Amino acid sequence: MMRQSAPQPLRNRVELFLDPAGKTNKLPDTATLINVLEKFSEGHGAVVIIDSEERPVGIFTPSDMPKLPPAVRQDRTSLAKDLMTTPVHCVELSSTIEEALDLMQDKGLHTGIVVVESRRNMRYAGYLYRSSVAKMLSTLLGSKAY
Repeated sequence: MMRQSAPQPLRNRVELFLDPAGKTNKLPDTATLINVLEKFSEGHGAVVIIDSEERPVGIFTPSDMPKLPPAVRQDRTSLAKDLMTTPVHCVELSSTIEEALDLMQDKGLHTGIVVVESRRNMRYAGYLYRSSVAKMLSTLLGSKAY
């Protein structure tokens, strides 16, 4: 789905678009649902569950909450790793914005996408929110966006 003549900002690397706060939305795989809800209350639109080696193993978004059984939503002590969405779709820091947007489109990811340092080590590097990309592209492209 790659376009041949993508505008220059779409050819920029993902790492240039990462918000430092995008790395604070992670929780260890020992976290509970209450920990996930705390992250949502801090304003995070996604919570990435990581293992002991900092590799993403699952993700939570607010749209996952209605899918949980009412008893789990009430109790909130269930482990996040037992409730999270898997597999995690991710791009590397060196991927282009165009590649990230294409993968989000292909996989139906509405909130954003997990970013890892590299496919080799799969260490969590941050979360690229779709809304952040839109704002940054709008700023970069200015009136050319319309």
